[in-house]
Amino acid sequence: MIHRIFFFLLIVFLPTQLGLHFWPEWSYVLGRRIDFLSSTLFITDILLVGTVMFWLLEYLFMKKSIKGLVLSIWGKSILLNTIYLMLIPLFIYFNILNAASRPVALYSWFKFFEYVLLFMYIIKTKPSIYFLSTGLTVGILYSSIIAIGQFLLQHSLGGIFWFLGERTFTVDTPGIARFPLCLPSFFGCIEFLRSYATFPHPNVLAGYLAVGVPLLLNKQIAKYTNKQINKLNTVRKIAIVLGLLALVLTFSRSAVLVMILFGLFRFMQFFIFDKVKLVNTARPERSRREYRILNTAFMIHTSIFKKAAILFVFLLCVVGLYVLKNFNLAEESLVVRQELMASAWTLFQSSPLFGIGLGNFIVRLPDVLTAHSVYFLQPVHNIYLLLLSEIGIVGIGSLLLFGYIFLNTAISNIKNQKSNIQLKNKKSHHALRITLFVILVLGFVDHYW
Repeated sequence: MIHRIFFFLLIVFLPTQLGLHFWPEWSYVLGRRIDFLSSTLFITDILLVGTVMFWLLEYLFMKKSIKGLVLSIWGKSILLNTIYLMLIPLFIYFNILNAASRPVALYSWFKFFEYVLLFMYIIKTKPSIYFLSTGLTVGILYSSIIAIGQFLLQHSLGGIFWFLGERTFTVDTPGIARFPLCLPSFFGCIEFLRSYATFPHPNVLAGYLAVGVPLLLNKQIAKYTNKQINKLNTVRKIAIVLGLLALVLTFSRSAVLVMILFGLFRFMQFFIFDKVKLVNTARPERSRREYRILNTAFMIHTSIFKKAAILFVFLLCVVGLYVLKNFNLAEESLVVRQELMASAWTLFQSSPLFGIGLGNFIVRLPDVLTAHSVYFLQPVHNIYLLLLSEIGIVGIGSLLLFGYIFLNTAISNIKNQKSNIQLKNKKSHHALRITLFVILVLGFVDHYW
């Protein structure tokens, strides 16, 4: 199936930012070109469109109608179809109407529906967690190698990596992200380049790794016995180790903190909860001798892993605490973030129902920022405030309603399945819940999601 190949390549090249940028008049603010407003054709856009297009062609080739596809996605309820076909376009119309730059809003909604198509594709084709993790393994592996290489060399790698979207920079490039490593007094403080890989900022790389690595830790992936698949599992383990190292080298305080919490949780789960669960499998009629055998078997099984896990969690906590030690409420980046949050709230109050227009936050930012802060033309570092200002109460309410209906349907489907399949899905969904949690938490402190 061709669409499966395109989808796999989309997952593999998800970290890349290779694209063709266009700079229409509406991509300028205060005479400056703004990357966030540039209409761009990325390689991932081509792969996404190819995925959906070949899927639809295959669907039609099987003599199925588009009408049947739409009904199978949205349901046959007349009431729901009426809401989808009338109220949502009406809301989008008013949202674009309120926008200071309507071309920006129109382009942003176009991109939104591009990802709606991808969402529909995933819902209908149901790619397996193993299929997804294989593509993620490749992406995390090459991203981590590039990130580690950049940190060791303290500049971009260049060469073929330019075609993956790596930008050209050194540790001395103006505006580049650096981290001060303060050693004992006779060494002083040295500023190190934070790893970018092929991402536009180290924080984005950190977010990608913080979401991808827990997915690769999914127990369902490692159950296969085929030799080729076992080789892939070996590569997966290497990707996990390198991914965690690259995550630390981004020096992203929020992502490192989340991963520390995740590491501690997994540590407690494995050495406390799993042990209790294993011991509890001893039936009441079993002797004390059988109980000791179970306990001894668990300790032998985990002895090597336990030492490695304790060492890793300890090192991650030490590095994480050092990164967090430099947290200063008065530093410039935090002051700017506070100003952006205050601006988002002010913009929301100017148009609370339908918002200021999707994608229009930066366009309207100079209207509410003081003169000395106009330099920081970027979205507010909080996805919830960003959405609230751009799509208003009606838009946020619609998202919450959709989320409730979607999750409620997913839970009902799981409950209706057989017990053995349900147990399998619970294990598989555990990793997905963790990644969703990471996204929702990091969404409070950054905008790239």
